[in-house]
Amino acid sequence: MPTYSRNPATAFVSHDELSSHIEDSNTFYIAHLEKSTISVVDGVGMLIWELLQKPLTEEDLVAEVAATFNESQETVHRGTVDFMQSLVAEDLVLRR
Repeated sequence: MPTYSRNPATAFVSHDELSSHIEDSNTFYIAHLEKSTISVVDGVGMLIWELLQKPLTEEDLVAEVAATFNESQETVHRGTVDFMQSLVAEDLVLRR
């Protein structure tokens, strides 16, 4: 089972930290510091990014997402795995 962790070459800020005039605080901006790219993450993606403060297995990520949203692991599995694959492809997350 793969383990995921944040790439140490990333930094992030929440939408509400950028401006006190913005009402939507459900968005993160993740910067890849070596590639000078910025990605926008919101919704469930924010939860996953927060969970990745420590390395987690795919199984643990799916379980945490399912528990948070009171859904079955089967329901959230595909979306969670697809999202993780996109973060890995953007080099924001490391897969081991």
